[in-house]
Amino acid sequence: MIQFVTPIKEYLFGMDNWYLYELKLFNNIIYALTVEEALLFSRTSLRRLGNFQYFLEFQHIEQNIYTNLSTLCLEHEDFQAAKNFAEIAIEKAKKYTLVYEKVCSELNHAIARIKLGEDGNAYEVIEKNMLILEYLEFDSLHGHFSEFLKKFEIEVEV
Repeated sequence: MIQFVTPIKEYLFGMDNWYLYELKLFNNIIYALTVEEALLFSRTSLRRLGNFQYFLEFQHIEQNIYTNLSTLCLEHEDFQAAKNFAEIAIEKAKKYTLVYEKVCSELNHAIARIKLGEDGNAYEVIEKNMLILEYLEFDSLHGHFSEFLKKFEIEVEV
């Protein structure tokens, strides 16, 4: 994976101005980056993103960057960063009425809260959103979050 992503990273590092293409490119390779690289690129991308707020794609790109950063941080067990990115992603999803994205962001947020010992109603949030994924027949996404829950030893009734 690193072999295929290296030219893309070099391209992105070499760009002074990022446009929608570069933002999408970053979003597509985020899981092949280290957390440090993703955070470095995210600073650049989020700074540039404001220039495109009137484009239709802006809403999805912005929200997806935050959700993907949250997921990446979860995978690397940086639960505080995952929680912070998920909170922003949830707000963006609410603002733009992105239901699918809101479900994913809420799941990431709840998992991070549990791992930080701040569970509160996190188990209920997980149960509700897993049921939504099941009801909407998002089988691969349901499987992804089921694996995440197993990985982090979180048990819920679904």
